[in-house]
Amino acid sequence: MRRERSDVSGPIIRPVLSLQPGARIGGYEIVSLLGAGGMGEVYRSRDMRLGRDVAIKIVSPRIAADADAVARFEREARALASLNHPNIAAIYDVIEHSQQPALVLELVEGDTLADRLAAKPLSIAETLHVARQLTDALDTAHEAGIVHRDLKPANIKITEAGQVKILDFGLAKAIAVAAAQGAEFDPANTPTITVHGTAQGVILGTAAYMSPEQARGKRIDKRTDIWAFGCVLFEMLAGKRAFDGETTYDVIAAIIERSPDLTRLRKDTPASVRRVIARCLEKDPKRRARDIAEVQVALDDDASAAKTSPTPQRSAITIGAAIVAVAVIGAAVWYGAGRRESRPAAPAEAEFVLPISGITNPTDSWGIASPDGQRLAFVASGNDREPMIWIRSLQSATPAPLAGTEGVAGQVFWSPDGRHLGFRAGGRLKRVPVDGGPVQVICPLSNHLGATWGKDDVIVLAPANRDRLYRVPASGGTLEPVTKIDPKAENSHRWPHFLPDGRHFIFTVRTDRGINNALRVGSLDSENTTVLVESQSNAVYTDGYLLYVKDGALLAHPFDAATLTLQGSARAVAGPVLQNTSSAVATFSASANGRLLVYVAGPRPPSRLIWFDRAGKALSQVGAERIFLDVVLSHDEKRALFDTIDADHGTRDIWVIDIANGAISRVTNHPATDWGASWSPDDSEIVFASDRAGQSTIFKTASDGSGEAQLVYRGDIGVFAQEWLPDGRLLFFRDVIVAPQDLMAVRIGGQAAPETVLTLQTTRMNDTVSSRDGRWLAYTALEPGGPEVYVTSISGGQRFKISTQGGLLPSWRRDGRELFFATPQGDIMSVGVSPGPAFGQPVRLMRPCQTTTPPSVFRVGPAVKTFATSGDGQRVLAICESVSGTTNVTVALGWQSRLPAER
Repeated sequence: MRRERSDVSGPIIRPVLSLQPGARIGGYEIVSLLGAGGMGEVYRSRDMRLGRDVAIKIVSPRIAADADAVARFEREARALASLNHPNIAAIYDVIEHSQQPALVLELVEGDTLADRLAAKPLSIAETLHVARQLTDALDTAHEAGIVHRDLKPANIKITEAGQVKILDFGLAKAIAVAAAQGAEFDPANTPTITVHGTAQGVILGTAAYMSPEQARGKRIDKRTDIWAFGCVLFEMLAGKRAFDGETTYDVIAAIIERSPDLTRLRKDTPASVRRVIARCLEKDPKRRARDIAEVQVALDDDASAAKTSPTPQRSAITIGAAIVAVAVIGAAVWYGAGRRESRPAAPAEAEFVLPISGITNPTDSWGIASPDGQRLAFVASGNDREPMIWIRSLQSATPAPLAGTEGVAGQVFWSPDGRHLGFRAGGRLKRVPVDGGPVQVICPLSNHLGATWGKDDVIVLAPANRDRLYRVPASGGTLEPVTKIDPKAENSHRWPHFLPDGRHFIFTVRTDRGINNALRVGSLDSENTTVLVESQSNAVYTDGYLLYVKDGALLAHPFDAATLTLQGSARAVAGPVLQNTSSAVATFSASANGRLLVYVAGPRPPSRLIWFDRAGKALSQVGAERIFLDVVLSHDEKRALFDTIDADHGTRDIWVIDIANGAISRVTNHPATDWGASWSPDDSEIVFASDRAGQSTIFKTASDGSGEAQLVYRGDIGVFAQEWLPDGRLLFFRDVIVAPQDLMAVRIGGQAAPETVLTLQTTRMNDTVSSRDGRWLAYTALEPGGPEVYVTSISGGQRFKISTQGGLLPSWRRDGRELFFATPQGDIMSVGVSPGPAFGQPVRLMRPCQTTTPPSVFRVGPAVKTFATSGDGQRVLAICESVSGTTNVTVALGWQSRLPAER
C-alpha cells in the first residue's frame, strides 16, 4: 500500500489497493485504473444497468472506520450532487466498497487543462473561451454555497468539442469534513493532491494555486476559488505558473510574500484581462474581487479583444459580442450627437465567423434588426441554459438579456416603435418591453412560422404549418383568421411582414411544388390577396425595396408601398444567403428605415450520420457528408431512411442509406415535398407524407424505390404517418392545432374507414411510437410549457408522464425494458421500464456529436427525427451538423450602395 502525504499539513491519506479490471462494485464493473492521489483511487467503470461508463472514486479508508465520518461524507456528497451545471462534472451516486465510501461520478473524456498547457500555449480567444465557462460554473456553485477549494489545471478537463468540465467540485471539503477528529477541525488546513508525476511535483501542483489565507491555514470562502481562478488564468496566458519554486515552502512563500509578475503574460494580453488577473490575485481577500460574477462580466466585456475566433462551440452570447465588434465600425457614421436623419447610412460593412451552432435553423432569431436600425435582438442559450432574448445596442459593448423571456423559441419580432418585442415561450405568445418591464401574455400559441406587429397594435402570425394567417390584438385576445387558403393551389401561409400603412402585409405562400411558392400581399380588411413574385423565401420591406431571396441570392426589388406593386427589376444585394427552401425562409433581416441589413451567408453546411455508444463516444460514420434532415432505422438495422433537399425543386425527398457501406439510393422523386417516412414491419415498403395530392396525404412505396407510390389515405385535412404496426395498421394523426388530438389508424390496403385509436386531452401530438408488444404508446405532447414525453395504454386508461423537464422523440428498446427520449437541449435520456409497467426516473446518457472530429452539434425538435436508437439500446445513430465549415454573418450599413445601376 502506498503512502502519500497531504500538502503542508493534515492527515496522511492511504489509497486503497488497486482493483483489477472485471471486478464488480455493486452494479458497476471496473474497466481500468484512471489515477490515484490524496482523495483515493479513481477507476473507469461500466454502469451495467444503464450501459454507460462512469468514474468511481474510492476515498480514504480512514473514513470508513467511523460511522459518523461516513454520515458526514454522505451528507456533503448529497449537497455536492445538487450542483447541476454543464461545466461541472456531476456526482451520480454514493456507494460502498469493502466498507469504504465511494462516489460514482460523471466520466469526462478529453485532456485536462494541464495537458493542454503542457502541449502548447492557448490563444487569447481560447483562453477567454475556457475562462468564461469556468466563471459560469464557479458562479453557479458559489450561489449554492459550495466552494471548490482545489481549482487547478489538473482538475479542469476540456472535451474535444471545447466544453470545459471542472472535476472534484467540493470533494476536498467533503473528505476533510468526514475525516475531521474534532469540532474545531478546519478543512482549510487540508488542501488536496493529485498524483501526477513525482511526489514533489504533486505537492507543488496543488500548492501553486492555494490562496494566501489557505496557505496560512485560515478559514476560507469563495474568494479562495477566485484566487485559484486568477492563477489558472495567469498560467493560460503566461505558459507558466503565477507562483513557483523548488520546494513547497518556496511556493508558499511566494504566494504569501510576492505579487504575480504580470510582465510574464503574453504581450497581446488585453490590458483589461491583466486587470482581471490583478484583482483575482490580491493577497488581501478584502481587496480581491468579491464575487466571480464580477470577473465574469469583465471577461464578457473583453470579447472584442480576442484577435482570433474562439473554439467552435462558443455560445450565442459570445457571438453577440462579436456583432458589436463589427457593427460599431460604422456607428459614428449613422448617429451623430443624437441626430436621426432619414437619409441612408454611409456605406460600411463587416463580416465575422459564426459557428453553425449559433443558429439551430434559418427560422431562429440570430440577429433581428430593430425598426430604427440601432439594435439587434437575438436568442442565446449560453452554456446550455434556457434560451433568452438578448438585446445588443450597436452603440454598446455589452449585450443585455431580457428578463422574463426564458424558454423563447422561434423568431422574435419588434413592435413598430421599437419599444417592445413579441416572442413565443411556454406555449404562449408574449410581449416584453425592450428596456425592461413585466411580460404580458397575448394568447395561447404552441408554434409559429413568422409574426409581424403593425402600427395599429395588431399582430399577424402563422400559428402552424399548413394553416392560414391569423390576427390578434397586441394587447391580448383570441386568434381570428385573416387569410384564406386555396386548397387546390396552396397548403400554407407563413412569414408575414407588415407594410408601412399597418393594414397591408407581405407573406409567403407555400405550395406542393417549389415553383409555385410565391410572395403575396394581404390585408387586414379583406381575405383577397395578390401575387407579387415567385419565391421560396420570406420578404422584408425597407426603404422603398422589397427584400427576398431567390436561388440563394438576396434581391432588392423596388416596391411602391402605396400602390402595392413591384417596379422595375430586382437587383442582387448579396449571395448566397442561407435559405431553407422547403420551409420557404431565408436568414436575413433589415431595419424599416433602410439603415441596417444583417444576413447569414449560405449554403447550408452538410451533416453526418454517426454511431455513438451510450457514453456519447463516436464509434463510426455512416456514409459521406450530405444534408440529412431525418433518420429512421429499419427493423433489421441494415438501412436507414433519411430526408434531404431536392436541389431541383427546393422541396424534400426520401432516400435510403446502407448502414454497412454508406451507399445511398433514392426512394421518392417528385416535385412535391415527401417526408416523415416509416418502415413496414418487414422493411420491404415505406409509408410517408406527401404534398403531391394537395394537402398532406399518406402514400406507400417499395423501400428500394421501385414501382409507383400508392395512395394510402387522404382525409379532409392534412394527415401525417407515424408508425406501421405489425398487424397491418398505420397510425397517423390529423394536422389540427387545438385539443383534443386524435390518433387515428387505417389498415394498409384496406377500404375501411379510419378508426380513432386515442383521443388525448392535450395540445398537438407528435413522435408516436408503440412498444413491441403493441400495448403501450409513447408520444410527445406539445404542451403550454413545452414538449413532454408520455406513455399511455393503447387500449385506453393508464397514462404516465415520462419526462420531467421537457422531452421529445421517444423510442423503445426492443425488449421494452427501456425507453429513450431527447431533451429540448439535445441530451439523450434513458428511463428504465419494469413489468406493470413501472417507469424509473430519467437518467442522462449523453449528448451526441460532441466527441466528433471535426466538431459537430446535435439538434432536436418535434417531428424531426434527428436520432435513432439500436434495438438493444447500446448505440445511437445521430445526425451531426458540421461546425467545421464556417457561416459568415454580414452586418451592412448603407447596403444600397451595393446595388448595380439600373439599365
